[in-house]
Amino acid sequence: MHLDDATLIISELVSNAIEHGEGAIRLRLSVDSRGLRGEVVDEGTGFEADVREHGVEEVRGRGLWLVATLAKRWGIHDGSSHVWFELEFPEAGDRPTAPELGEEERPPKLD
Repeated sequence: MHLDDATLIISELVSNAIEHGEGAIRLRLSVDSRGLRGEVVDEGTGFEADVREHGVEEVRGRGLWLVATLAKRWGIHDGSSHVWFELEFPEAGDRPTAPELGEEERPPKLD
């Protein structure tokens, strides 16, 4: 799991709730040893989960496609505006053990 993926998924789901939902919006996040689980819930009556294909000229309507692409699993509780997603932490061997920026690659000092 990358923090950028989590940030983008949360941003898309909360934006959808603001634009298409109703009432108060709740964001719940939980972390365990496997990864992150998130839920976005508004007070609306629900929606159709339609992951549509869009042309290159269209600039809107890709939120659920992004969620489907980035999340390990995601879904909608039937008949509600309750969307959930799961992201996994990388395996221990996939995690960096030290910073990747070497001494010779340091940026110049700021004046």
